[in-house]
Amino acid sequence: MKPFTAFFLLIGLLFLIGCGTTIKHYDKEINVYGYDFSKYSKQGFLFTPEKYLGEYESVGILSVEIVPEANYGYPDEGKKKGEFPRWFYSPISATELLDSLYFIATGMGADAVVNLIIEDFKTEKSSIYIPSLRASGFAIKRKGEFKWN
Repeated sequence: MKPFTAFFLLIGLLFLIGCGTTIKHYDKEINVYGYDFSKYSKQGFLFTPEKYLGEYESVGILSVEIVPEANYGYPDEGKKKGEFPRWFYSPISATELLDSLYFIATGMGADAVVNLIIEDFKTEKSSIYIPSLRASGFAIKRKGEFKWN
């Protein structure tokens, strides 16, 4: 092996070793996720991931997606030594998602969204993937009175 080639292999190897970060600890985390439907229940509206077993009139299938604003750059404090620019995303509000679904459903004459699914997904925009949120379900107009078991 020529000394010139060996030198560049050694530099490359040192670069790879030096750039690696060994993480040796993560702090304990407790993550709790939930959606509060009480605001809608007080107005007589039903959100449920379950089927509705009472009589109803079909209104439609709904889906709402929220894709947040995305900006490329540095944190608010500005560039710091050794820091690289990255993507920052505005927070997504579950309340905004549910309010949108509620507004559309009631506008169609529904008083419930059943088979509700709320899920995270990623939206691709110009080769970046933006963390997004989606809610979908079956909008119905309940008939009569239904007693839950």
